[in-house]
Parts: sequence; C-alpha cells; structure tokens
Amino acid sequence: MSDWSFSGFGPQFDAHVVGHLPHYDLTTDLAAYVASYALPRDGLVADLGCSTGQSIQCIAQSIPERQFRAVGYDLDESMLALAKDRLAGYPSVTFHVEHRDLVLHELEHEQANVTLALWTLQFLPLDSWHGVLARARERSHRDGVLLVAAKTRLPDARWQEIGDGAVADWKAAHGVTPEEALVKARSLRGTLLLATLGRLLDDIAGAGWYAPTVLFRWHAWVLIGAWADRVRETPESAY
Repeated sequence: MSDWSFSGFGPQFDAHVVGHLPHYDLTTDLAAYVASYALPRDGLVADLGCSTGQSIQCIAQSIPERQFRAVGYDLDESMLALAKDRLAGYPSVTFHVEHRDLVLHELEHEQANVTLALWTLQFLPLDSWHGVLARARERSHRDGVLLVAAKTRLPDARWQEIGDGAVADWKAAHGVTPEEALVKARSLRGTLLLATLGRLLDDIAGAGWYAPTVLFRWHAWVLIGAWADRVRETPESAY
C-alpha cells in the first residue's frame, strides 16, 4: 500500500471522513459557530486546506443573512472542483481558490477575519507548522480568529492506548471494517505527522496568535481557537 494521499480523492472525501475522522461534523459546526462571532458582513474566511468546501458551506448555512467572502486553498484539483460546485449556489459567498503549496508559497489573501486550518497541519512537515501559522497571522485582520483542528499525540502511553481504542471503536461503529482500518493505518505511516497538544499550542502562540484555547477535545482529536491580537482594555481616562 502506498503512502496516503488525497490526490484525486475528492469524490470519496465527504463519505470517508464520516468514518475516519471522529466528530468531524461536530468540529465543523463548532468552527462555524465561532465564525459567526468573528466574521462581519463582507468579511473574509480563509480556509487552509479547504478540501470539498464543506467548512465554508457550513459557515454560510449558519449565518445565511450575512454576506461574506471566502478563499480556499487545496492542492488537489478534484477537491477544488467539488468545492466550487458545492458553493456555486451561494450568492453570498465569493469563492476564490488558489492552487498553492502552503509550505512553499505565500498566501494570496489579505485581512482574513476567520482563518481555518481544519485537519491540515498534520499532513505537513512538523517543522513547517510555525511558518504556515505565522504567514496566516500576517494575513489576518487584527480582530481575526484562527481555528485549528488536528489529531495530536497523547503524552502518556496509557491515555494513548485508551485513545487508540476509542478510535478503533468509532470506526467500527461507522462501518469501517478492520481490513480497511489496517490499510489506512499502514498508508499513513510517515505521512500523518503528529505532535503533542503542548507543541501545537506552542507553535500557534509562537507564530503570533494570542490566547490559543482548546475549544473541543475527544482523546487525541482537538479543535483550538486563537486570536490575532490580545484584547485591549479601554484606559480609565477615556471615561
């Protein structure tokens, strides 16, 4: 079995994540909920690793009365084609896709109010995370929010054993056969690159994002939110 790749995987992606990514829908819904607070009218969503456009669609559905713009980044043409089709019916969304390598190229957007990196970093080299996050911070609005979803490496072998068992049970309950799970696990060796939650939080903060906070966690699977800037208190002399 060759190393895992999403190349040409667009038509299978949405069905695949239901069984292989625990609480994928919940994480996407929570990201959209946070976006409803941070995304003003005519604001910008930047999705780093947009796949089939599901996260942008979820935001659009959660705040249908609010027009906003979106830019999606993904390396796979089959994903981008489905994202364009999925969002073509949303007049409130201007969807612009740039085919760029997040590690090697600068980002194309400016002043993002919401930056998404959902299940993206874990497929990039560990030493590139800081640079990707720092470039995203440079392209963020000062009041912007970052949302990162990732699978992490648990720091204690006992928790890792429990977490691995929970994922195996999840996949079985969602129709993934033991053979399919084994093939996927083998293909991810050396491709799915995991860090501890502590390192991920350090990378986010070190890249210039403020107050990284775990918004959701299920064993090794986390959603983290962070702000582009700290809250500035109004001086007492202003009153």
